[in-house]
Formats: sequence, C-alpha cells, structure tokens
Amino acid sequence: MNDNHYAYSPEERGTHSQFIKLSRLRPGIFSDFLLRVTFSPAGSKVEFKQISVEIELETADTDHTSVFVSVDNNLDLEIPITASISDHSGRDGGFRHYVGLYDEVQIKPANPVRFTVPPTFAAEPIPGADGLQPVVRYKHVGWLQNGDPIDNKVNTIDVTGSGYFTALYE
Repeated sequence: MNDNHYAYSPEERGTHSQFIKLSRLRPGIFSDFLLRVTFSPAGSKVEFKQISVEIELETADTDHTSVFVSVDNNLDLEIPITASISDHSGRDGGFRHYVGLYDEVQIKPANPVRFTVPPTFAAEPIPGADGLQPVVRYKHVGWLQNGDPIDNKVNTIDVTGSGYFTALYE
C-alpha cells in the first residue's frame, strides 16, 4: 500500500499515518461519522478480522466552567431541536438529539437557553404494498429532566444548568 490509502496492516501501521482531527469535520460531541476504507485494486477480496478507530480527545484551554446540555426525545423521532443561544461550537440546534457545551457565565436564571421542539410532529409517509401509508402524527406532552418528569407541558424548556432533557411525545 502507499500513502494514498487509509488502512494499513499491523506491520505498516507504525510507518504510515493518515490522521485527521474530527474537529476539522466540525461534528458536535457524540456525532455520527462515516469511516470509509478503500483498497487497491478495487476488485480485491478483503476479510476484516478487526477494525479499530482511535479517537483522540481534543480540548481547549478554558478559564470557566462549562454547562453540558443534552436534548432528545422519547421516541427517537427526527424532530428539529432549536436553542435560543449558540453553544461553544456555534450550533443552535439539531435533529433527533442535540448535545452542547455552554459557558457557565453565559447561562444564568435571568438568561436561560430556551430549547424548542415542535408541538406536533408528522413522520414521513412510509411506502407499503398499497402505496404510501398514512402519516403518523405525534403530539408533545411534556419533558423529563435527568430522567424525572417535570411540570412543563409546553414545547419549550428553559435551561440554566447542566442536564439531560427528553421531550416526550405520544
């Protein structure tokens, strides 16, 4: 193999390295990413015994405490989640699940991050034997905070500290 390939035998691993930093791809924390391995010649038969991915933790200097926030939903729906304030990486939301880090000094009870999910959500039609199946509608019915129900039935939640928040749909 030559330096244009990203996979090496155990013997070659020490002499070749093709590393990139995931921050170059700008994923959020816990984001999915695709690993593509190319072999030459293209028609080669390959058997995988083991694939290893080494991910180095990337950090930056900080002189303040960060607030960790995770927002998802109980049915793993592709709902949009929006935040009123951008996180450290510049993101202000995501789909299905969102994880972000905020400055503790940025988020105070007088200035919370407001997360919003749709009050109702319609899943995409599913092709079936009789054509497209009806759209399934879901309604937001509340929130969990760190696994416990909270008294909040609206589709927004104000966050002033670290926590795991789950939008409940039925």
